[in-house]
Amino acid sequence: MDVRKRVELAAAIFEKHGATIYAFISHQVAGRSDVDDIYQTLFLSLVRRPIPSHVQNVVGYLYRAIQNDAIDAARRRKSYQDFISRYADDPRHSTVQEDVQSMAIRAEDAQRTVQIVKRHLRHHEAQAIIEQYGCNYNAHNITKTMHMKKRTLSRYVCTGLKNLRQLVREDIVDIDTFLP
Repeated sequence: MDVRKRVELAAAIFEKHGATIYAFISHQVAGRSDVDDIYQTLFLSLVRRPIPSHVQNVVGYLYRAIQNDAIDAARRRKSYQDFISRYADDPRHSTVQEDVQSMAIRAEDAQRTVQIVKRHLRHHEAQAIIEQYGCNYNAHNITKTMHMKKRTLSRYVCTGLKNLRQLVREDIVDIDTFLP
């Protein structure tokens, strides 16, 4: 069947059942723009694959197609939102601009803090704290790089922070070292 014939068939279906189709879509989807997108997508899918001739319940077929299109749209939206969220959480994509001098000072402070943490804590505690707070890695990535369970990581971080607080209380380490 040629494209012109398929477009005519889809147009005839939308002319006959257009209001019902729109109502079905409105019931399935929350946003007005999503309703219009799915309405157009359904038309294009009917042009690509017309309703088979053996289908007796056209409205039921359309309802199922609308449900499938709504589910696909929700999945695409969720996938896109997850992608944007992961992108925004990645520290490499920061939009904050700093002057070179401020960056150098922050780097020196961070290096000094890392040295203090390494000097006064056990190796795994220091590594866990540096990766979590110094590098802003999430727990999932840290557990992979350190080859440990999340609970073990939590214990190292908690113990390390407790030990650092103790060092500050005993005036072994200056509190200003840890402040930005």
